[in-house]
Amino acid sequence: MTETELQQADSILGQFNDQRANLIAILQDIQGKFYYLPQEILAGVARKLRVPLTDVYQVATFYRCFSLVPRGRHLGAQEAYVYVRAEYPLACEHLRAAIDQAEEYGLLGDDILGTGNARVPWGEAAEAWSLESDVTREPRTEPP
Repeated sequence: MTETELQQADSILGQFNDQRANLIAILQDIQGKFYYLPQEILAGVARKLRVPLTDVYQVATFYRCFSLVPRGRHLGAQEAYVYVRAEYPLACEHLRAAIDQAEEYGLLGDDILGTGNARVPWGEAAEAWSLESDVTREPRTEPP
């Protein structure tokens, strides 16, 4: 973790007193800031609350809202793939409608929310939509 991230974590911990009852609230704030619970910060939580690290991990792994690994945009993913089986035509229609709506709102396309990034999904209902920057508009019949 960077020094800035550790300072941000210290700032979160500083908002709470050292009572064990604050554990879930602290974890929620950390998850809200970093989108997961970094191991280095969990150790700091245990020190602050003067509880064993295993107790912090028990809570962090018990609740599904907490993640111990980065997920989503924090993985550095450059592409995403959506597969819909042809046996589910209604699901394909809903997915196409959602994609069209996302493009309408500027969440997909050549200039996503004015960022200059392009990820445009296209494909046939029985195929997978590939979110690629080269905009080939070619359906995929199997994973890349």
